[in-house]
Amino acid sequence: LVLEYADCGTLASFVRSGRTANLKTKASLYRDVLKGLAVLHEVGVVHGDVKCENVLVFQQDDGSFKAKLIDFGFSVLLAEHEPGACIRVGGTQPFTPPEATHLLEREALIYTDYFCFGMLVWQVLLDGV
Repeated sequence: LVLEYADCGTLASFVRSGRTANLKTKASLYRDVLKGLAVLHEVGVVHGDVKCENVLVFQQDDGSFKAKLIDFGFSVLLAEHEPGACIRVGGTQPFTPPEATHLLEREALIYTDYFCFGMLVWQVLLDGV
């Protein structure tokens, strides 16, 4: 496995460094993560473990920052399951939704990524607390 070098590390370490004090920077990073999730969902992939530790941050030439999703170990390919099939998702507590402890219908899995994204937003807004 080869990844590009993330000069700013994970979103978790980036937040702890204090470099996200600017709300505009936070909003830009959120937008990048949402764009990544949108692309995954368009092709029928549920990430399954959206959290600050699974987002890499890169500084761009203009000084702005870009976020990219990583770690697809808990990902689910929806095409591998019949419509209406019940599936158990993985993830990391406390980022996974409470209902993820039970089997979920295939069509509901995408919403687990949005719950996890909400937890990521909350963590970044609180500067990593």
